[in-house]
Order: sequence, then structure tokens, then C-alpha cells
Amino acid sequence: MAARAAARRLGEEGVAFRWNRLIAQRAQKDPAAALPLYKSMRVRSVPPNNHTFPSVLRACAALRDPFNPAQLHAHLTRLGLLHPHRHASAALVDAYGKCGLPDHALRLFEEIPQKDLDPFIWTVLINSLAVNGLTPQAFEAFSRMRRSDDPQCCSGDVVTLTALVSASESLLCGQMLHALIIRRGFDANVRLVNTLVHMYARCQATDDAWDCFRCIPPDMKDVVSWNTVITGLAMNGKNEDALSLFDEMVTFGEAPNRVTLISVVKCCAQLGCGQTAHHIHEYIVSHHPQLLNDVVLMTALVDMHARCGDLERARQVFDGTEGKNAVSWSAMVAGYEQASMPEEALLVFKGMLAEEGIRPNAVTMLSVIAACAALGASRPGRMVHKYVVSAGIEDDTRVFSGLIDMYAKCGDLHLARRLFRGTGHVEKSVISWTAMIGAEGLHGEGRRALSLFAEMQEQGFKPNEVTLVSLLSACSHTGLVEEGMSCFGNMERDHGITPNPKHYSCAVDLLGRAGKLDEAYDLICNMPTDADLAVWGSLLGACRIHGNSNLGELIEDRILSLNPQSAGYRVLLANMYGRAGRWEDVVRVRVALRNDRVRKAAGCTFIEIGNKVYSFMAEDRSHEHSELIYSELHALDIRVRNAGYVKESSVIANHRDAKEVALADVQASSGYHSERLAIAFWVLMNDRGRIRGGTEPIRITKNLRVCEDCHVYTKFVSKVIKRELIVRDSHRFHHFKDGICSCGDYW
Repeated sequence: MAARAAARRLGEEGVAFRWNRLIAQRAQKDPAAALPLYKSMRVRSVPPNNHTFPSVLRACAALRDPFNPAQLHAHLTRLGLLHPHRHASAALVDAYGKCGLPDHALRLFEEIPQKDLDPFIWTVLINSLAVNGLTPQAFEAFSRMRRSDDPQCCSGDVVTLTALVSASESLLCGQMLHALIIRRGFDANVRLVNTLVHMYARCQATDDAWDCFRCIPPDMKDVVSWNTVITGLAMNGKNEDALSLFDEMVTFGEAPNRVTLISVVKCCAQLGCGQTAHHIHEYIVSHHPQLLNDVVLMTALVDMHARCGDLERARQVFDGTEGKNAVSWSAMVAGYEQASMPEEALLVFKGMLAEEGIRPNAVTMLSVIAACAALGASRPGRMVHKYVVSAGIEDDTRVFSGLIDMYAKCGDLHLARRLFRGTGHVEKSVISWTAMIGAEGLHGEGRRALSLFAEMQEQGFKPNEVTLVSLLSACSHTGLVEEGMSCFGNMERDHGITPNPKHYSCAVDLLGRAGKLDEAYDLICNMPTDADLAVWGSLLGACRIHGNSNLGELIEDRILSLNPQSAGYRVLLANMYGRAGRWEDVVRVRVALRNDRVRKAAGCTFIEIGNKVYSFMAEDRSHEHSELIYSELHALDIRVRNAGYVKESSVIANHRDAKEVALADVQASSGYHSERLAIAFWVLMNDRGRIRGGTEPIRITKNLRVCEDCHVYTKFVSKVIKRELIVRDSHRFHHFKDGICSCGDYW
């Protein structure tokens, strides 16, 4: 009888062994298949043992399903296999941690008998706490481990210290662990040193990260070592150092992998250097052609070329990418949008929607919304808003704020206000408050912007740097000098924000527009840091408005020393000198522009007619109805002159110098500015009955500041065609109606 029972027991153990081996194999290769196997084992009445559960629990940890560990915990307890077998207990602690249940892991650990605690179980607990962001609890567990009676637990092993270093969020804690690692003699462990490098980089201690990397013997450095330090440098904005290290890596003979190349491509994107981007791309093509099918790397290349300004190359890479995903499409949309090519961005988005299985995400929609805002196209913007709602991403704070900004930039301020006030289920944030304050300022509603700013603080929101830039800009556009300078002067006291150059630029603009040029100049002279181009440019704009060419002459040297290629500011200088009658200086600046081959960005205007957006350049003759448009413009000129419009002209001295004649030609061409062509096209289409909706405003968006002559001209146009025109230029909105502009000629 005893022999028969022993034989039966051996047979059962053999069957269990075969099941355990099969489960272990599946848990390693296909974790999802391990749990059904365990259930089949139970159905067949094969009793699990202490070797069964570690494999099943490893599969649970890999699947990250929080329900499975609790069920297996119950099985272990019912079978009496939990505490007698430390490996099963440790595997369950690990599974709870990896499934996002660190409290369960800690509770189970406390139930393990003290005599069964070893460095392995302590390490599993520490790692479970660390990966779930419970860093203080992880360090507390480490302290308890070191105080335990087991001599093996006194300082932990490599795995324990690696888990702690990975979790360390404090530079001081990381340095203390580093000292312990050296004392324990683990500083020769490459994996642990790589973790230290990453920790130092995460704590922005790049010099320490570099020192750790250099301490690794050359023959022990692996690709992970190089990747870690390259990524760490890039993480801290040291892109040039990262690229230099990549060159050193290649020279050393270490073959980069996809992780290396993705990091390097991202560094190039941040630098924005087209030559370096071309070099890196050619290196990948020649040395790693097998990675040209990697969608992540190809998407990074698209982003790199787009950021470096080579949209043609970016599009070539994008079109050649196989298996494009939502990130790939988003990169191409963002590339066009950031390159001020909103029409192309929307065309790519349309193509993305046509792709089966590709679903735009919040990042995609941010670029699409920004493209609609750049176009100033209300109808496409509303369609995008409907898509955002249908896709269920309207609750995203960034998308919500982007929609507010879009409606404001499309001239629909009332829709922006309604969205901001009427969407109760979306939690407002500082970003959305800032967007609404900026929207009010863009339309010249400075008082409303100040009221919103006060309301924002009453509701417990603390403004950030961008909020105050938006507020100061709103005050500048409406001449609220006292209120704006009060906000500027009290930034640090009231909000703990030290003014940066953007705030100074707004404050200078605020004082300058109001004619307080001396105060604006004194403010610049007393800045704690050197004024940048934008600050001096704000003062130069004020000098042009108020005809102070003497102060403008002082600013000229500063601007040219900061950026000799700044075409916009040099044209502004020429206009300022022209207004003051200093024609020799006008000619000097214009000729210098020509000799230096510096060209100002051409004026471009978008106009929305029906469901389409049309674009016009200054002196544009590319439109198929170009002759009719110019004919309509001439007819419109006659109508506005009959209504009282007089072209603003500057009397040029009666010289026959060829340079001055060229200058006269430049000024004479001002009648063909892009916004006038757009208006003439609208009138032409309206006369032909192509426009429906007799009271809808004409919406125009221009990439440059509207000149004074066009501003006067558009006021008369609104009067003679009896239609409101909403014009957005690079500075603000102008609402023209019945011969009056909302800006009150203060802009």
C-alpha cells in the first residue's frame, strides 16, 4: 500500500513538473497564454506546487492586470503555499507592485515571517514602491532593511541599489547612494553606473553624469552606456555636446542602435541646423539602412527636417515611411503648421482622416487648431471643433485652451467667450484663463482682460509668466498705461515672477505707444540684463509712430549689432526716417538692404469666402482671375476716393538721383498690398453672386502689421461697401464698420 501511494505521488509530481515547465515557457514568451494554461492545469485536477506560482505571477506582472494578482493570492492562501515558499511570496509582492497596487504589496510583505526575509524579498518590495512613485516609502524600506539582523541585508545588493538610484528624485539622495555604491565596491558594475548617469542627468547634474560615464573603463562601456549619457545631455539642452559624444562613439567603434539614432535625431531637431540634419540623415541611410523601415526613427527624421526648415525633405521622408501611425501624421501636420504653412497642414490632416485605422489624438488636434487660427478661418475652425467633440478630447485642457485661442484669432470673440464661460464640464486651468485674457487683448478689450485677470486670482489660480505677457499686451493695445505699469511693477511682489525680456518688451511698447518715449528708454537702460531685439524693436516702433527719429537713430546701432539681417526692423527704420523727411537716411537704409540681399517677408493675406480660404501675396498676379481682381481694385479705389479717402504720401525731394527714383518706385507699389487684393476679390465674388449670407463680416488675416495707409483705406471700404471687415494683422484685430475702426486709431 505504501509503495503504491508513493508511486502515485511520484506520478502526480511528474505531471505537475511538466505543467510547470510549460507554464514557465509560456510566461517568458507569451505571458497572456500562461494564465489559461494554469486554469487548464486546475481543471485537470493537477495540484500546483511552490514551483507553479512564481511563473504564473511573473506572467501577471507582465500583463499589468490588477485583478489577477488578487485571485492568485486567494489560491495561494487556500492551498497553504503562500508563506512556506518565499519565492511565491516574493513573486506576489512583485506582481502587486507592477500591477499598480503598491499598498497591497506592502501589506503582504508585512505578513511574511521575519525569519523568511532575505535581500531578494526586500529588493522586490523596494522596487515595487519605487516604480509606483512612492520614493520616500522605498527609502524607508531600505533603511529598515539595513537595520535588520540579517548581515546580508546590511547594505543591499546591486539590484536593490539600482532600484533606489532609478527612483531617486533628489540629487542629495543620489549622491549618498553613489557613495554607498563606491564603499560596497559596486562602482565597477556597468548597469549600476549607467543608472547613476541617468539619475544625475535627471537631476540636471550633467557634469556628474559626464564624470560617471568617463569612469567606466573603455572596454566595459556598452551601447547602453553611450545611449544613457547622450540622452542625458539632450535632456538638459546640451545638444551640441550630445552630438559630439555621438561622433566619439562612432570613432570609438561602438555601433549605435535605434535608441542612439532616435536621440541624436532629436538633438538635431532641437538645434535646428539643416547641415547637421542632412549629415545625420545620410549617416543613417549609409550605415543603418535596415532601420529605414522603423516608423519611430522615420517619424523623428520628419520632425527633424521640419524643425530645421527643410519641409521638402521632411515630406519626402514622410511619404516614404511605411506603416505610418498617428504620431507620424501628427509630426507632418505640426511641421507645416510651425513653418507658417497652415493650408498644407490642414491638407495633411485631411489625408490623415482618410487613412483607415489612424485616429488623430490631442497632440494632432493642437497643431490643426493652431493651423486654423493662423488662417483666421472660422468655418474650418468650427468643423475642427465638432471633430474634437466627436473624438472625445474636448476635455483636454490644452485643446480647450487652443479652441479659445483659435476662435479669438478667427475674429469670433463672442464664440471664444461663450466657450470659456459655457463649458462647465471642462476644468479651467491657468492655460485657459491665459488664453481668454490674450483673446480679449487681441481684440483691444483691455478692460475686460484686467477684469478676467482679477477674477482668475479670486478663483484661486496663480498667473504664470505667459499670463502676465498677455495682460501687459492687452493694456498696451488699449492705452491702459497706468494699469499696465502697475501690473509690471508689482509682478515680483504680488506673483513671485521676475520680469523677463518679453515682459520688458510689452512694458516698453505700452509706454512707447502712449508717447512716453523717454520713460521707455530709461526702462530699457535700467534692465537687469541686456535688452534683446524684441525690446529695442518695441521702442523703435514707438519712435516711428511718434516721429522721434533722433532716438530711433540711437536704436538703429543696437538693432543692427544684435541682428544685421533683421529685415523687418530695417524697413521700419526706413519708414521712420521717411516720416521725418530724412530722405538720405531712407536711401541709405534701403540701399543697404539691397546690397546685403536682405528681404523683408512678403505680405500675405488669407480671406475666407464660403467654405474656402484664399491667399494673396503683395502685388500677386498668380490668381486665375488676376486681371479681373486688379480691375475691381481700381474701381474700388475710385469709390473710396469719392468717399473722401486721400492716399497717405510722403513728399520726396525733387532730386533725380537713381537711388531716390528706386525708393519712389517702392512707395508707389503700396497700392497693391495683399489685403487690398483680397478685398477686391471678395467684392468681385460678391458681385457675381458667389457669396451667400448678406450680413456675414469679411474675415481677413495678414501675416504683417497693417500699414497706416491701408488702415485708412479699409475704413473707407467698410463705408462704401456697407459691410464689416474683421482684419487680423501680426499685432491685433481691427473691426472696421461704417468707416470706423475698433482700435480708435490707437494701434
